[in-house]
Amino acid sequence: MDAREYFTLMGHGSSLVEDRKSRFIGRAKHVSDEQDAYEFLDSVKKSERGAAHNVYAFCIGKDAEIMRSSDDGEPSGTSGRPCLEAIRGRGLTDCMVVVTRYFGGTLLGTGGLVRAYGSAARDAIEDAGVGKMTRYLRYSLNMGYAEWNRLSGLQDRWDLKDLNVEYGEIVELSFMVRADRSEGCMKEITDTLSGRADAKEDGEHFLLEKV
Repeated sequence: MDAREYFTLMGHGSSLVEDRKSRFIGRAKHVSDEQDAYEFLDSVKKSERGAAHNVYAFCIGKDAEIMRSSDDGEPSGTSGRPCLEAIRGRGLTDCMVVVTRYFGGTLLGTGGLVRAYGSAARDAIEDAGVGKMTRYLRYSLNMGYAEWNRLSGLQDRWDLKDLNVEYGEIVELSFMVRADRSEGCMKEITDTLSGRADAKEDGEHFLLEKV
């Protein structure tokens, strides 16, 4: 995998775990930086004012350079760490989990807390869906109508994204192709058109795709 590609969440996820009348409400979402993460935490706290604890964990940066977690008053290592391990266990970054606990009146013990918080975090991540920020290269090229007709099916064969075709005196084509497929795609175009296409690379882009 390219060093700049990484795994993160597709969207928002939620979960509910109940154990001896304690309720653990998990929330997971993509976050872009620490400010984004703490703003999400604040929003959860405002919506769950009666909760006993709002435990959180997040990883930020393509190599998860920033990792934070908090037990928010629970015994050390029983809550924030299991949430962080749920994130790291899926190899995710730019990702945050907040697990809200409503105390049910019965102590769960260290093992019970680890299981409950870990389950709520994992379930919320699963509900959000895991995706990969995938590297694409954009190309543009011009050709005649006869050459364009010879490229029938190109989009389906190479799963091209953002394909745009403009018809004028010539055909102007632009598209994005996954970086790890770009060499093969451009070779097919060159071979099919016997080198008669005027192609140029127009930069790289990253798209979030479900895995």
